[in-house]
Amino acid sequence: MSGDSGQIIVLLLVAAPVALFLLFSGGKKATLKADKWPVFKKRVVTEREHAIFLRLREALPEFLVFPNISLESFIGVDNVQGRRKFQRAIKQHVGTFVVCDHSFTPLVVFEIDHGLLNKDEHGQKLKILNQAGVMLYRIPAQEDPSIEVIRTALGLPELSNIPRIA
Repeated sequence: MSGDSGQIIVLLLVAAPVALFLLFSGGKKATLKADKWPVFKKRVVTEREHAIFLRLREALPEFLVFPNISLESFIGVDNVQGRRKFQRAIKQHVGTFVVCDHSFTPLVVFEIDHGLLNKDEHGQKLKILNQAGVMLYRIPAQEDPSIEVIRTALGLPELSNIPRIA
């Protein structure tokens, strides 16, 4: 192989991927300065999450229930060496439903267990919540927990024993 043919092969190996990229990307780079962004609105919760959300609100009328809240929104990290490492770990996790008292202090996170979290991820999430003083309650994906099951799991009295605020 002569020097010229070797250079041509190298040039083709470099130019071909670039040409394919430009061909399939329309030749335009995505930019955040675009006038029209390629975005659309989505539901905040899935149908399954919506059903569980309604059940939690029914079962826990004396609390506030929030869907899909990042753990970093309600769990802080002490100012220690390596703080950013812990913050990044917390940032990776979301509470499917966060139950708070009326001062917006988180008490418990309900999670629909789809089996998507691996053992290490679940263990890390459980450790974060436990050490922050927030309980984690996992609901199997196919289960529709009754009001009594939810309240009993949290050690709460039956709804009939709760004084109503007029």
